[in-house]
Amino acid sequence: INTALTTIARDPRKIASHRTPDLLAVEVRYSVNVFPEIAEIFVRHSTGGPLDRVVGWVPTREFTGIVIYAQGEYPIHGRPADQKSAIVPTLFPRVHDESMRVILDREIMEPERVRSWGVVAYADSTDEAAYVDRIGGVPLRILAVRSFGERPSDIVIPLDAAERILSSGANRRLLREGRVVVVIDDTTTKIDTTSYQGTKK
Repeated sequence: INTALTTIARDPRKIASHRTPDLLAVEVRYSVNVFPEIAEIFVRHSTGGPLDRVVGWVPTREFTGIVIYAQGEYPIHGRPADQKSAIVPTLFPRVHDESMRVILDREIMEPERVRSWGVVAYADSTDEAAYVDRIGGVPLRILAVRSFGERPSDIVIPLDAAERILSSGANRRLLREGRVVVVIDDTTTKIDTTSYQGTKK
């Protein structure tokens, strides 16, 4: 993994440069594409993994995408109730329901979708028009209830919302294709890569 990342880093795209205020140095900013170049390194599965199905009838409908509103701070699953944290953006987040069943992660998705646009898109605006290509015009809108993880990047959603997704083949397809947008307070927050070492978190 380190060798592959080093190879990518050797050919960055220059996006800006300027002198430091003391005029003693020049600062240069470079950019590399996360998708597909970096994502390709971590995607090792050839087909999407299994998804739970709901037994019995659940009131739902077919949606075109999923929007999870995760602004503000949330209790962290498994920690004292007074400990809260904002959702920390990460390359490969997971979504759980309140029973901690995994609803979405990179290995559930079709690998080509992970490579092309990642598990979720992060947004800092409720303007869904900017993401219509990903979530369509009739998305399921969900409020996050908790965060999870050492640096809380995973999202916990209500059990009933998870079942509205899992009870429908068309809605399970949304997970397979990563048609999910997560609305947070600030998308300029540094993405957490420390918890990902090429295996499941």
